[in-house]
Amino acid sequence: MLTDPDLPLRLAALLERHRVSATDVVIEMTESSMATNADEAQRMLARLDELGFRMSLDDFGTGYSSLARLDQMPLTEMKIDRSFVARMAQGDTRRLVVTMIDLAHDLGMRVVGEGVESEEVAAVLADAGCDLAQGFHYARPMPAADLAEWLSNRNQLRLATSARSASPSTRA
Repeated sequence: MLTDPDLPLRLAALLERHRVSATDVVIEMTESSMATNADEAQRMLARLDELGFRMSLDDFGTGYSSLARLDQMPLTEMKIDRSFVARMAQGDTRRLVVTMIDLAHDLGMRVVGEGVESEEVAAVLADAGCDLAQGFHYARPMPAADLAEWLSNRNQLRLATSARSASPSTRA
């Protein structure tokens, strides 16, 4: 896909048709998708960046990223693969994940921890400085039609939790 010369034109047409700004779209690519022809992929990323798309490197740590190229890519986000995140609570990969987080932050990227399945792992990731987390701990995959209800229920739970945790002097 990163080698398709028509990709920027097709994406621009989709943005126009759906009245969406490129800055509202994050294009995810895996490390391996860039390994086939790294120079061509680098040029495509630059074109997509010029259009305003945000780009995320998915499954970081499991593919073929060259650290020499990492700082040349116009990436806004790095997603650390679940195979590292899942073992963080046991301490097996904590130092490695913290290093990945620091590297991404030093390169100006936000970091997403993938595959979070427990509050314990979520807390360890947050403590390590990870910006965002995703995984079954938060929600299982669901049909688009169910998303609005899920979001409403989640927001109601957050409001109820914050009201209970507020001290009596701060309640309205």
